[in-house]
Amino acid sequence: MGKKCSPCCLGKILVIVGALQVGLVGAFGFDLLGTLLGSMPLVLRIVQVLIGVAAVLSILCLMKCCKKGSCGTSSCAPPAGGQV
Repeated sequence: MGKKCSPCCLGKILVIVGALQVGLVGAFGFDLLGTLLGSMPLVLRIVQVLIGVAAVLSILCLMKCCKKGSCGTSSCAPPAGGQV
């Protein structure tokens, strides 16, 4: 496994925070980011935008990985004939 760059690690952390946020709101009605950053609406909005950008970048990275068939799972690899 190669060395991960700081932006990749930060992106993964932001995606995890976003997933926890959605899970907590859905399951318990608890807004974690609102609780932590509620008194700073501009910072809250910036964090939410960064989480969204990290999610989009993760999707693009996953698509690139699966296109190459290098993500380590056979379900992502293209068929032997190369046709999808």
